[in-house]
Amino acid sequence: MNVIATVLWTLSSLTDGFIAAVLLLLRVNEFLGSIIIGACFYATTVLRYLLKCLYQAYIELTFFCQDIVSFVGFIINVTDALVHGSADCVVKTFDALLRLAAFLKTSFVNGCSGVASAACTVVSSCYGFLTLLLNSAVLLLQMLPYTAFQVGRYAFYGVSVTVRSIVTCVTVAVGSVVSAVVSAACVLSQFLFGQPEDVYTGLIILLLTAITLKIAVRARAHQTVWRRLLRLVNAITFRRPQRRRQPSGPRGSPPSPPFTMTLRRSTSLRRDRLNRLEQELEEEREKQLCVVCLNEARSVILLPCRHFALCIQCLGTLFQQQHQTCPMCRHIIYEAIPVYA
Repeated sequence: MNVIATVLWTLSSLTDGFIAAVLLLLRVNEFLGSIIIGACFYATTVLRYLLKCLYQAYIELTFFCQDIVSFVGFIINVTDALVHGSADCVVKTFDALLRLAAFLKTSFVNGCSGVASAACTVVSSCYGFLTLLLNSAVLLLQMLPYTAFQVGRYAFYGVSVTVRSIVTCVTVAVGSVVSAVVSAACVLSQFLFGQPEDVYTGLIILLLTAITLKIAVRARAHQTVWRRLLRLVNAITFRRPQRRRQPSGPRGSPPSPPFTMTLRRSTSLRRDRLNRLEQELEEEREKQLCVVCLNEARSVILLPCRHFALCIQCLGTLFQQQHQTCPMCRHIIYEAIPVYA
């Protein structure tokens, strides 16, 4: 029983270690997966915001171009209005001049001197007015190309600055994402494939040991089941009543005993076998029961004496006492390991 308890304790320790290693590997995989998912999430978020910024910049640029077109149309309309106004002024001026000529003609008939002086004054006034009007038209025509050139230059500068800033932001974001992904891939590959050879050898040894232990435990379980089945078959065979066989000896053999003596002897032998079998079964059952309550199955290994003698309920009762000692060897109990079948 001590050897079985030691083997079971060793198997439980190895199983716990293997489970802890698998849990650690799963946690590492979960941590790496969370890192990769977070990086992808941040990358997609940055790209989405950049696309929104580009879309907003495109919309603003469209509105700006529409405003420029509207402004140019407004300038053209103003110029057209000024030209038409100037033409109307010239036409009206010529009309006034014609009227003035008629008036001068009439005045010349009435009085040459007064008319001549008045005509000179009017002509000089008209000449000054025409000169100012023509100079205004020339200045207006010179101002239109200059204004269009300045507006186009400032618009081109604003568009170039906006495009340059957008390209710079996109380049920096893409470079950051690519560098983060490359660094994460390098770290992951170094962690997975850059370990020493002892790590992979230890992993292979651990897997082979786990497979061997699994096969051994399964073989032990099959062996135990077969042994219990054989014991059950033997018990059923011994409990089954034996058939009476008639002696068929050769001639000259001694006469067989009477039937009554044969029946009594077979009955006594069968009773002895049944009693011996019941005694063996009772001893085997007592070996599997708790030594304190003799009711529950043994399920606790006591250390350091390694006695497999108590159940869970009796162990709790024993821990409530002041002196915690083994009921078989009276050694002090340092640790109790539960074993579940």
